[in-house]
Amino acid sequence: MYSILTGLIALGSLFTTGSATCYLGGQDGDNGARLRGIDGITTACEALIGTYIPGESRHFCLQVNGTKWDFFLKCVSYSTSTIQLEECMNGMGKEAYGCRRGGYSNYWTWAYTADPNAGFCSGGWHPKVTWTRRAAPRTRRIED
Repeated sequence: MYSILTGLIALGSLFTTGSATCYLGGQDGDNGARLRGIDGITTACEALIGTYIPGESRHFCLQVNGTKWDFFLKCVSYSTSTIQLEECMNGMGKEAYGCRRGGYSNYWTWAYTADPNAGFCSGGWHPKVTWTRRAAPRTRRIED
């Protein structure tokens, strides 16, 4: 019985649901304390939610006093996926509120990054959203 239990635990460790890492250096984000006062995670996630194709990533920059917060969300799934507000806030909040200097995490479908930096969002004080879609590989057959 012991060997079966040990085997199941070892097998389960192969299928982790994700990993999270806090940045050890860089701008101090004070565990997102200033984001809480302005609903910063809600604002970022409202801009980032939606349907993504595999490999697609989106970026949102939010200016909070003298700190710019860069939020990145990437679809790491092999299929088109949709993220709702609550799921985004849960994942992004772990990085902003759980890490003094921001952090990143990878799960089955989504990769989250919350990164406080010195400076300003490009384009002034307004939030900016950018996204990148990874094009599917194209092949072309040439016949003689």
